Amino acid sequence: MDNNQLESVESILMKNNNLIKICKIGRLAYKLAQHAIFGDHVLKQCTSLGRGDLPALPHEGMMKLKGILQEQFPLFCRNPAEFEVLWESAVLAIQHYAKDLELNLKYTHTHIFLLSLIEFHLQIIRLQE
Repeated sequence: MDNNQLESVESILMKNNNLIKICKIGRLAYKLAQHAIFGDHVLKQCTSLGRGDLPALPHEGMMKLKGILQEQFPLFCRNPAEFEVLWESAVLAIQHYAKDLELNLKYTHTHIFLLSLIEFHLQIIRLQE
């Protein structure tokens, strides 16, 4: 999903209004990051904080996401320290889901390679018959 395929923030919030609960802030953060702010392509190539050879997600997008979450949970905007705890859990959730995307991508590439290798060996066997 590239930037042209991203949905509006409002659309994602409407589709996931059941996630606008403090206990589900991580899942809501990831849905927004995946469908409205970054897309799968960016999430597969970055981590929320940066790790080893993977860069951090773009700061501008993370700050946009933080602002959206602050708007959805105004009670915690009055107390920045409490919101920061929520924000940290949201960032960790994005990190977790992005890692899953990265692992699925690696699994898919390995799976495709193994299938081609099996097909290649089957062709060799057929030629030998």
